[in-house]
Amino acid sequence: MNNENNINELKYKKSKRKIILISIIILVIGVLIGGFLIYKGVSKQLKVNQKYSEESKEELLKKIDTEKENLKSKKEELTKTREDNIKVEKEKLETKKKELEEKGLKYDVFADYDDGEKYDLKIITEVLDPSFKRCTFDSHRNNKLTSSYCALDNKTDQEAKDIIIINNVLQENFNYCSFNEYLHNSITNKYCSYIKEYDELKTSSKGLEVAKSIPYYVFGGIIILVAAIISVVIYLIAKRREIMAFSAQQVKPIIEEGMKLHEKIKLENLPTHCPHCGAPTNKKIVCEYCGAKIIK
Repeated sequence: MNNENNINELKYKKSKRKIILISIIILVIGVLIGGFLIYKGVSKQLKVNQKYSEESKEELLKKIDTEKENLKSKKEELTKTREDNIKVEKEKLETKKKELEEKGLKYDVFADYDDGEKYDLKIITEVLDPSFKRCTFDSHRNNKLTSSYCALDNKTDQEAKDIIIINNVLQENFNYCSFNEYLHNSITNKYCSYIKEYDELKTSSKGLEVAKSIPYYVFGGIIILVAAIISVVIYLIAKRREIMAFSAQQVKPIIEEGMKLHEKIKLENLPTHCPHCGAPTNKKIVCEYCGAKIIK
């Protein structure tokens, strides 16, 4: 019997440890998840406060001015590159024209593609003529000899496109940075991203952005509270035996005191002689002579 009681006691203690461990794990998980959400809310609010601070605005304006100067420098660089490229391509055409003329060829306005070098001389001469812009014609801009020069002259080369983009972005009367073509361009994306950020600061509301962090606090607090309640309930289940024993210990003295008081009242109301045989009771509940119970 003792062995069986010992086994049951061991099983009870083992089960109790498991239940307590589960309650602790639930509490820890709840605190971690809830704490993480609250941390996210605090972090989000700090970022919003930093974003709308005067220092951040001043720093952003400085970045915009710096990038504007960088774009101006880039434009000058591209313009210089284009001028150098035009000069090089023009010199190539002039050299080729001179070679053809030294062969005894002369400009013929009616020369055709099938005329070979005579046609080449015609194309080159017309392209180099500043009085009329021939590079807009397919026959001139697609010719293998003049295509590079015409691309520069028509401003269809990459440098010319980049200069146009920079000029548009730097205009103050219209915000080209609102278009993806400029926002995602490798040259203007940095400047446009700062412009977009500054425009959002002027149009957006700090209060609304701060309010977005409130759900993190609410859900974080709820998760911690629920985890704590569940953990306490599970812990109390594990400790129910000790709680019941403690309650019994608290009630036991009251019961004993009541029993003693009851016995005292009985003795105080005890008659001096036995109602059955008339013998003296001597403060006894059972008669010593007849054995009858004096008070039921």
